[in-house]
Amino acid sequence: MTSRETTCSSATDETHSNSHVIWGSLVGGLGAVVYTAANTCLRSATHCDPMWVCFWKSLPVAVLTAVPFMWHVRGECRRAVSRSDWSLLMGVTVLSLWGNFMFQIALGVIGLALAVPVTLGSVIVSGAVLGRFLLGESLTRQIMLALAVLITAIFVLSFGADDASRSLVAEQNTGPRSLVKVVLTLVGLFTAGFSFCSVGAAIRVTANHGVPIVFGIFVNGVVLSIAFALIAAYRIGLDGMLRTPSIDLAVMASAGVFNAMGFWLVTTAIRMCGLIHVNAINASQSAMAATAGVIFFAEPVTSHLLFGVLLTILGLAIMKQPRQGHPQTLDRALAEPAVEHS
Repeated sequence: MTSRETTCSSATDETHSNSHVIWGSLVGGLGAVVYTAANTCLRSATHCDPMWVCFWKSLPVAVLTAVPFMWHVRGECRRAVSRSDWSLLMGVTVLSLWGNFMFQIALGVIGLALAVPVTLGSVIVSGAVLGRFLLGESLTRQIMLALAVLITAIFVLSFGADDASRSLVAEQNTGPRSLVKVVLTLVGLFTAGFSFCSVGAAIRVTANHGVPIVFGIFVNGVVLSIAFALIAAYRIGLDGMLRTPSIDLAVMASAGVFNAMGFWLVTTAIRMCGLIHVNAINASQSAMAATAGVIFFAEPVTSHLLFGVLLTILGLAIMKQPRQGHPQTLDRALAEPAVEHS
């Protein structure tokens, strides 16, 4: 091959790569918008039983992955899933059961504008921890700086949680607010972020053992749907489930559909331009959630909220795409996002 042909080939590869990054960025941006729509629907359903809401959030994921799951089972995936893989998938599913419940509770206690950036920051920080200790990945200076900014953002946002809770208590007329409840809600959000991230890590680990990624997603969605349905039936009874107003059912079902669509879009974007790049795009979720919370639910605009959201965006933006051939901590380890990540 001549030097001229080599130059042309390199230019073509670079153009192809840039095209993937552009289209991946667009798809990732659309995924962030769809996830915001899902979270807005969840915020609209905070007056409903949280377990019943979580059931409708989880069901579309199980339904939409059923066909590809059966395709893999009948085709290339004929090996038995090991006991350790089953244990790992079921363990993180139990964690995500708690995470989904706490996120829904938090939407009713501190609001959409605060819950999303706190959870998003917690997911990324947890991802770095899991990448380091569970998957043996190294932490670069760039990621350490981003994590420091994200932890600061979570700290700042936490100061605004009390104001948000006061506003929601006045809106819902639920009696005296409890600072302890606000603190416990924030702790619950931190654990929720960890649970969402752990699902993605577990699915990736089992994928390295030969288990198709769709298998882990399907198992997670089915187990969550069944568990949430049973718990909701215990809490509100079958009559309560059947008497749910049609408008509430439509909102909850929309949240589930948007959640599944957002997962598919973000997964597609990650495959096109990498996890770190998509995480930077996902920073827009913080701004969009804050905007939706203020416009649609009259949540308070405070200096803590504004500064915290800006820090969250900055922290995720610092995790920009690394140079070709130098993947960062989470690109290979957590190539699939958690299904429930908001």
